[in-house]
Parts: sequence; structure tokens; C-alpha cells
Amino acid sequence: MIKIAIILPSLKNVGPNRVAHTLINRLSDKEGVYLKVFYIKKELGLNFTCDTEVLTLGNVRKLYTFDVLHSHMLRPDILVGLLPFYKGLKISTIHNIVTEDIQYTHGIR
Repeated sequence: MIKIAIILPSLKNVGPNRVAHTLINRLSDKEGVYLKVFYIKKELGLNFTCDTEVLTLGNVRKLYTFDVLHSHMLRPDILVGLLPFYKGLKISTIHNIVTEDIQYTHGIR
């Protein structure tokens, strides 16, 4: 069985999370695939067909039990990039131009 962790900034109903949602829906019925969504910020919106769990400093070591870490957006990318001694496959999905996204979502210029 292959274990895939999808790391999201939140479960908010936004484009990048919908991409992950679609991937999960397409993979969830495949035999031999276990999927779990970890999210950083407790903003809810989308319901996933797999297990979900908020990612904290106390449980980040759970990521080491997965064969693949698939991160979406900047915060999850940074988190996965900083994991020491992870031996599995890391996949990053960049959905935006980070500086423009920060300006739009946080009003920072």
C-alpha cells in the first residue's frame, strides 16, 4: 500500500484546495492507495472523502510514516522542505505567484 499525505494551508473552499480535492476524489477509489489530508490553519469549508487532521508541532512527525508528501501553496511547501531526514517522495504543487497572492489576500504591498 502506498501512503500519500496531502498538506494544505487550510480546508477553505479556494482554488488550490479544490485541486487537491479533485485529486483525492480521483485517487480515493484506487486499491492500494491510502490518502490523508493534513492542514495547517483551522479554516474549514471543503469536505474530503479521506481522513483529515490539523497539523501541529506535536504531530508533524506523523508525516514520516507516509511514502509521498504532496504540498499545496507556500506554507505547506516550506514545512515539507524543512522536514529533516524525510526519505520519501516530495511533490509540490505551485498554484500562484506568491507575491501577488500575499498582496491580494493580506493587503501587503
